[in-house]
Amino acid sequence: MVKAEMILKLVMAPSESHLAFVESYLNLLPDTDVSDFQKVLEMKGFKRSEQVEMVELLRRTANIPDTEDPGTAPDQDSSRIRKLEKLIKEAVVSTQSTGEDRQHPGYGGPGHGSRSGFQ
Repeated sequence: MVKAEMILKLVMAPSESHLAFVESYLNLLPDTDVSDFQKVLEMKGFKRSEQVEMVELLRRTANIPDTEDPGTAPDQDSSRIRKLEKLIKEAVVSTQSTGEDRQHPGYGGPGHGSRSGFQ
């Protein structure tokens, strides 16, 4: 019951900063792991991007190695998401440099070429 009370304190308390929240978490629940921390972050209503940042902050603050929980899906998902974001950024940059985002391939814009036989 004590652990549940500590979790309620964390979830209900206002969070001034990410670091303050992580420190409060470690003070109230010193014997914990990353998956418990992620569950608390979800209950608290943090966005997914904030959760990733805060898990990294927890690992640095508590000296938890990245390989502590290799089988968890959130870590694998975040890695996949980072790779996908990188691919999207590369595609956007290449599209902007070629100008394809402003016009369809083969279409010269208004006033260019004929309109398929319509006069």
